Amino acid sequence: SQAFAQTLATFTRNLQNAFKASLSDNSFTEQAAVSYIASMANEGKYKQAIEEIPADFKKSSARTYLSAPYLNNLAAMDTKLDSYISESNKTIKNAANSLSLDIFTTKDLAKLLCIYPDFFLFCTILTNAASVNTEEASLAQATGIILTYAELSQLNTDYAAILAPAIEGCLQKITESCSYENNMLTISENDTFVSVVQAVETGIALLRYGQASANTTYSKAGRVIINSYISESSSFDLRTLSTIYPTLAYDNLFYPRILLINSYGKDAMWAWTCAKSIAYNLDPKDGLTLTIDFPLEHTHYVIFKGIPAFEQIFIYDMAFRTDPRFETYNSSGYVYKTDSK
Repeated sequence: SQAFAQTLATFTRNLQNAFKASLSDNSFTEQAAVSYIASMANEGKYKQAIEEIPADFKKSSARTYLSAPYLNNLAAMDTKLDSYISESNKTIKNAANSLSLDIFTTKDLAKLLCIYPDFFLFCTILTNAASVNTEEASLAQATGIILTYAELSQLNTDYAAILAPAIEGCLQKITESCSYENNMLTISENDTFVSVVQAVETGIALLRYGQASANTTYSKAGRVIINSYISESSSFDLRTLSTIYPTLAYDNLFYPRILLINSYGKDAMWAWTCAKSIAYNLDPKDGLTLTIDFPLEHTHYVIFKGIPAFEQIFIYDMAFRTDPRFETYNSSGYVYKTDSK
């Protein structure tokens, strides 16, 4: 675990240095900017990171919902978030009518399933995976199933239990793909070594599964795989570093993500946020209170989904009216879209 911590620290430093070098010619991507801000925020340097992002990038129409929690323009980014969720829902619906395991290569599948409006189709996907021979799955599919199980274990143990029968075959598939030599644990599929990105994904899946199941063997195996592939990350380009970072730093809560607040399925209330947590309390007299855990004096933009129509909103105990231009003021504020809650 010490070696892993050192690997993560070195990797993060290389990411930050590569991003700073890219500022001179604006050659960075949105993914790189978000990975940089998240890594800096995790070190208490959130404000500094935001200030370092060029103004023209902050105003760019090429930006998406990914950077919205840091860089605003929520009304426009919400439309892009809706498109992302709509495409994900189509993929989930199609997958429910197939025994293919390809759906499990979808990024953040566990949370996307939890906000999917049709509970029956959601469970069908998990049941289908549990009924097939996962030893015949591809390495990417096996990795995805294990990671989805680990994440569901944190979100809802009942959902994780449905998928549990698929795990043993996936672990066997990964085991057979590994070779251990000279303190290195490498992975190959069809006699070809996998990419560093895929290796890290598999390593993190094993690490998180080991944590979820209290099995230190798998946690250690995950760390060894990751150390084997990225202990020497100084030669990686910025695109590779920023692609790997969100997988590697899965527990950095400053990284933008779907955060489930209350319930699941069609009644789900959730947020697209970089907050540590959001607490929910509904009182018949006082109404709905959402308490966001985010450092004081730092600007945080959040998109809430599943908010029913309301008469009045207070932010920091002050009454506010909807104002689509609130982001241009040095003030708290909000925009509400009634049709989509």
